[in-house]
Amino acid sequence: MYQVICPTDFSEVSKGALQYAISLLNDLGGHLQVTHFYQIPPATSHNKMMDDMVKDGAEEEMQILLNDNTPRLGSGQTMDQLVKRGDCADQLCFLTKDGHVDLIVMGSNSSIHKMNLIFGSTAKSVINRVKVPVIVVPPGGDYRPYQKIVLACEDLIQAEVLEFVSSLGRNSLHHLYFLHVGEISFEKEIIDYYNRYLKDFSYSLHNIEGDDVLTGVNLFVQEVGADLLVMIKRKKNYLQRLFAVSHTDLELFQAEIPLLIMHGE
Repeated sequence: MYQVICPTDFSEVSKGALQYAISLLNDLGGHLQVTHFYQIPPATSHNKMMDDMVKDGAEEEMQILLNDNTPRLGSGQTMDQLVKRGDCADQLCFLTKDGHVDLIVMGSNSSIHKMNLIFGSTAKSVINRVKVPVIVVPPGGDYRPYQKIVLACEDLIQAEVLEFVSSLGRNSLHHLYFLHVGEISFEKEIIDYYNRYLKDFSYSLHNIEGDDVLTGVNLFVQEVGADLLVMIKRKKNYLQRLFAVSHTDLELFQAEIPLLIMHGE
């Protein structure tokens, strides 16, 4: 049974992400917690009346949201809510630190044309700080059972990632595409490794080269008609932190299908 968190700010994008999370939960089974974290201006941070007023308004909005979406919940699945003052990324780090949360599903106003604005977004902050898998749902990203999953990677995929991705697709997965970025030789050891963890699934190995990696990934996703794109966020070394952003940072602004981001070594 999956334990899923879906943060909301009551925007249309986050409402779409909630509907996505419910549909996903209906396929997987489990419990969904819908969260809203609010902040009040620093000048009024010690004003209890202001805090109570903002919290009461948020709780009212949350109840309306749950009333509208509870009928979507399948038999046997459960949902509750949490409204709390604090920073969204801070609170999600706290809620997930004990390892009992399997997945976060959240929306993002993804647009390559708004990169400078969105780089400070809540979704970006959560991805950078929370260590559990995060599915980022773009506007209009309706849930489709995961029949085709593209896993874009630079190195051999860790066993934990393979097991998690295959569990998401256990009811519907037809094919898993490994899209390696850069040169790679698909030697027997690599094939044997993937066979060990994916013996029940059909998969194929591909690679893309060139400077415009993100365009290549997006074109491949469109070409195969993928339902989910998976990317691994790895720790960057000192020079990369100074001069570059990771592929997952940029992909967040271009993916037109839901993006699952997992943390690697």
